[in-house]
Amino acid sequence: MLLSLAGLALAATLAVTEVKAGPGSLCDARYECKYHFQTDTDLWFFDFSNLCQPNGYYSALQDGRPGTNFTFNICGKSSQVCPQFNNNPFLPTQGVAIQNYGSTCVLAAEGAPFYQVRDPKNPETGGINITHDAAPEQIDDPNRCTPLPDGTSVFRSTTFMFTCDKSVQTLQATGAYEESECKYVIRIRSAFGCGRIYDGPDSKAAEDKEAGERGAEAGAVIGFMILGGILFVIVWAGIFYYYHREIPFSIPFVGNLARTPAAPSGGGFGASGSGFGASGAGGSYAPTA
Repeated sequence: MLLSLAGLALAATLAVTEVKAGPGSLCDARYECKYHFQTDTDLWFFDFSNLCQPNGYYSALQDGRPGTNFTFNICGKSSQVCPQFNNNPFLPTQGVAIQNYGSTCVLAAEGAPFYQVRDPKNPETGGINITHDAAPEQIDDPNRCTPLPDGTSVFRSTTFMFTCDKSVQTLQATGAYEESECKYVIRIRSAFGCGRIYDGPDSKAAEDKEAGERGAEAGAVIGFMILGGILFVIVWAGIFYYYHREIPFSIPFVGNLARTPAAPSGGGFGASGSGFGASGAGGSYAPTA
């Protein structure tokens, strides 16, 4: 159902507008809200999941046309519902973005997103564009875009032009303009437009962390092996010394290094020598008859 023009104008004056609708969620689970961008050195990551209004929409006023307004959602559909064209139940009545002018509303964006980093050399703060196309209108639709000279239908499209603004934690729609016929751009400031280096599974940070942990484990194992080797050498050196300290061993050109007990020599009491005994230098004794 159409919102009143006065209500739309009031919503357009707000930086961010959220309108609560009936039960259920407008966030499309099939909508891929995450985008990765690879540079020469890093993998950058954008995640718009938390911007979806499950029961409402955001609003933006078109530049220079006070009576023209866009309602839109990120990662989902706007809660606004357009009238069924020719009562055809197969034609959509809701979309990612809807353009309102006068008493008319048309689907300005549907389908899957197309992501484009605005400054490939600066994905962190350079911003990002998200573009959605809409199906061409029916031939007899009075709001149909001007066809090409060969009669080919032209479809509408809407680009959400995100500017990185880390001070805006949700989003701030600052206006919209028609870049060319049926091609619309909605300007948005948001922290969600700022890229960050991906640190999830399979990221370089995760790989570096895992490599560091493996390196620390390997270092600990090597350290224990070295310590065990040193202790082994000390123990066996002690055992060798204890059992072989009295056994001679030699080194070439040096000779015997082990000490051996010395044999007794010199004077003193014994079987021979210069002391007293059965015979010797001290004289002899012969009994007389």
